[in-house]
Order: sequence, then C-alpha cells, then structure tokens
Amino acid sequence: MADVSHYQFVKLGMNLEYLRGIASVSIMQATSLAEFPAILDNQPESRFRVANVVNIIRALLIQLETLGLTESRAAAAPLEPLLKEMETALAGSPYPQTVTLRDHFAEKLIAHAKNVSLAVKEEASRS
Repeated sequence: MADVSHYQFVKLGMNLEYLRGIASVSIMQATSLAEFPAILDNQPESRFRVANVVNIIRALLIQLETLGLTESRAAAAPLEPLLKEMETALAGSPYPQTVTLRDHFAEKLIAHAKNVSLAVKEEASRS
C-alpha cells in the first residue's frame, strides 16, 4: 500500500458510512414533531438523493485506487453497474437533483458498502 495519511482513511471511512447509512430512517412515535425540528430533514428521501450517492461512489472508487487497496477495489466492483444505472437515471431526468433512491436499490447499495467495508478492514489490517 502506498504511503498514505490517516486523513485519507478517515475520508474513505466517511464515504463508506454514508453508503451504509442510506436506508436509516429517524422515525419515532410521537404526537408532535415540534420538539424535533430537524427530523424531517433526516429522512432518506431528503438525505440520499441519487446525485449525492453517485458522487460518493465515484469518490470511493477513486480513493480505493489511490490508497492501493486492490482487494477492496475488487470488492467494490459490484457498485459499478449500480453507479451506471444511477447515472442513466439522472441523465434521463429533467430534474436530476430531485431523483431519490428506491428502497430495494438502496438495500443493494448498503449490502455492497458493507462488503467493501469488510474488505477494507481486512486489507488494511494486513498492511
């Protein structure tokens, strides 16, 4: 692995956590949301726009290459067809910034992000 800083791994970890957290929903039982003004901003449909996810996946793939994590990069290969599918959806939308992830698609992304996280942990621990 190339000589890298801890900061580069922090950025990589942040991108992986973003992807792993895609389907998290902050919902609680309450009669009023007045006490929780930010809860509506924390819902997946507002947090995880496809354009943002595309940028995170692109950055993640570049980071894996830059850090020389070849096994982890191979584990990230299943993200590429999903990335292409999202890019196609964005290109076909008149309002690309409003396109959000569907649950089944998000679940695929989360599963792949978990696999990449495990691969990074294993590969980095051997270095």
